[in-house]
Amino acid sequence: METVLVVLTTSRSSQRAVDYAVERAARQGARLLALFLVESEIAKGIFDTFSDIGFIGERPSAELTEAVMREYRLRGRERLAAVGEAARKRGVPFEARMEEGDFLPTVLRVIEESGAATAVVARRKLKTLRRYFSASLSEELREKAPCEVVIFDE
Repeated sequence: METVLVVLTTSRSSQRAVDYAVERAARQGARLLALFLVESEIAKGIFDTFSDIGFIGERPSAELTEAVMREYRLRGRERLAAVGEAARKRGVPFEARMEEGDFLPTVLRVIEESGAATAVVARRKLKTLRRYFSASLSEELREKAPCEVVIFDE
């Protein structure tokens, strides 16, 4: 059975991407794999900045990091449950995964492990000039992935 992968993260989510992935899986008779990626580097960057400017100390920083990561995981479970419900309503076989890590290597590994034929991702909308000068991780995924990558701008 073919697999459609929809990637949700702590920094990128798109209901249009989810709807598209569910519909595409239903249309193709494929299974839907929803990955919620807790991007640990984003949380680490926030806390490093707060520590560097002296806003928080080391111990509070570690406690705050864990609290934020718990919140990210909770939101991830809620998002995955909502995607699972949408898949169930369309009769689409569904699997949910939550992982922590960096976007590109983690998504590429999940694509490889699952044998996904299509990966659906969202990217933050950037001004045209900024997009011209900076490559997005979604575009890099499209270049490196062994499958079709469909990108939705938020």
